[in-house]
Amino acid sequence: MKWEKPHGSVLQSLVVNSRSFAGGAAFILRSLQITGAYPREAPQRIIPLSMIGTQSVFAEIPANDIATAIRAGRDVGLLRCSITGSLDLADLGSEIASNVAFDNCAFPHGFYSSGATTVAGQFTFTGCRLSQVGLSNVRFLQPFQAVGCQFAEDTRFIGTEFVEGADFSFSTFQHRPFFRIFAVVAPSSSISRIS
Repeated sequence: MKWEKPHGSVLQSLVVNSRSFAGGAAFILRSLQITGAYPREAPQRIIPLSMIGTQSVFAEIPANDIATAIRAGRDVGLLRCSITGSLDLADLGSEIASNVAFDNCAFPHGFYSSGATTVAGQFTFTGCRLSQVGLSNVRFLQPFQAVGCQFAEDTRFIGTEFVEGADFSFSTFQHRPFFRIFAVVAPSSSISRIS
């Protein structure tokens, strides 16, 4: 609530608890009158983009739908999905604030950044199969996770900055990955296996 009259603090809160924490007497509020104030609207929560496939059939989602959600500031949570089309982080803006989680998803097309991009939200890949990956010149401000993933084709992290570290535990690379990391501030895991 915000007071219209400028006496004292501009913002005030009113908390009413009808039960005592100690188990003692309680009270009932039958009426309350407040003058000279108006309610503040609660901020609207943006609904995340989420989709879940079944154990036997992955749900298909166009990369463009993911890009549209991230551009709108929505978080993304996908489970057992196949992403159709390429996803370019540079097309999403110079700074990405959304939290994005892919769990047991397939990326049969490219996942890359065609230009310098900062990812302020958290990006996680768990048990995913990725084809061509090119995340060069991307700055990840949150811990980057690609745990238990299969990198099936060319994988490049050239000039990438992992500010809070990176975790590639239990991930495999079918081709030799290119890691020329610009900076890693926090601890990072090692690459599990290169086939």
